[in-house]
Amino acid sequence: MYKTVHETRKFNTDDEDDLKNYDAVLNDPLCTVVSERKEKLETCAFDEGKIVSSEEHIILVVTWSKKVLL
Repeated sequence: MYKTVHETRKFNTDDEDDLKNYDAVLNDPLCTVVSERKEKLETCAFDEGKIVSSEEHIILVVTWSKKVLL
């Protein structure tokens, strides 16, 4: 017998540890990805009203269900 637990988490595609955790979810046979969406996060640095630098990151928002044995 098992129960189903739903989890949602954000994974930063630029962070190696987040990618390893995302792969662990994908490789777990007891996990089923319910939804996945991509968000673009943009960070800008301003100096005297002008953009000095800009960085873009892709964030994955993943919801999955996991079967947990009782």
